[in-house]
Amino acid sequence: MDAVFLPSDAELAASLAQLKTQVASNASTADANLSEGLLKRALWAKHNDVKASERLLGAYSDWHTRTLGSPSMRLSIVHVHAFLLTGILEVLPNVKDRDGLPIVYMRPNSYLPGVIPWQHVVNALVYLLEFLTTTDETAAKYGFTFICDMKDWGWSNFGTSYAANFFAILSGRFPVRIRKFILVNPPSIFPLVWKVMRACIV
Repeated sequence: MDAVFLPSDAELAASLAQLKTQVASNASTADANLSEGLLKRALWAKHNDVKASERLLGAYSDWHTRTLGSPSMRLSIVHVHAFLLTGILEVLPNVKDRDGLPIVYMRPNSYLPGVIPWQHVVNALVYLLEFLTTTDETAAKYGFTFICDMKDWGWSNFGTSYAANFFAILSGRFPVRIRKFILVNPPSIFPLVWKVMRACIV
């Protein structure tokens, strides 16, 4: 697990003031209605690097524009409720890992690309990360653990569009630190699966 850098209060305040100016003058983020809490989460995720945080927030805003039609729009439970009932993806309530990090848990064996549009999975991921990082200060500052349980997983549960867009969120389009990514019950074909999945990681 990577080390966590947290700026002092003074360092964070100085970076926050600079970041507010930057996002206000950036065409991608000027109308995105980015809260101070979101700006702080970006700075925590990017080790208090203002330029990196601005790029992250630009990607975050662009995703919301493409998905919801406006950079200021946000997903609500109405958008994802039906999908969350499948149990494919969830934040484990009141559960932490050995380092005290909250856990996002996924069961990809229940996902069928021909039945469930990949957008439903990605939207649910964004919604859960938004919920987690706004309600759990540990997640906002220190990040979370992602556990993917591949029990009974097969190629019928895999789709390149789903994988590419899912990993895009996890690798630079959402202001949060992914401290651990854990696979459990990997199938015997996992080395081949990983070659395909790596090509989907941005």
